Amino acid sequence: MASFSAYLNLRRNAVMLNVRRLLRAVQEDAPSALVAVGLWTSCTAVRAVATGPPEWALTSACGHGQAYYMAAIGGAFVGGVGTMWAGVWVSSGNARRRATGKWILCAAFLPLAIILGLSDAEIIFNL
Repeated sequence: MASFSAYLNLRRNAVMLNVRRLLRAVQEDAPSALVAVGLWTSCTAVRAVATGPPEWALTSACGHGQAYYMAAIGGAFVGGVGTMWAGVWVSSGNARRRATGKWILCAAFLPLAIILGLSDAEIIFNL
């Protein structure tokens, strides 16, 4: 299992994603890619909670914007933790679990996209 720093470089206000290594990991080492994507999702969700809700969540017309914002961030955090757990589950299995892990990895990008859309983190793609 490769280290997480091979795919992600978490910095103060930015996340560097090594796209080539992550795509290669999908083919060769799905468990470490699952853990890396789950870690990225969870860390970004924690950062979004720590920085506070944006202006649109506080001044929404219905008055429930902050609740919707926190629910979406909570769901993304749970999705990230579940993705990391799936990486551990896939790593202890056979070829069938690894094939399932590739499907889980595809689904793991939904909570990642949600949290990246809601947070103010900068993403630097290293191709």
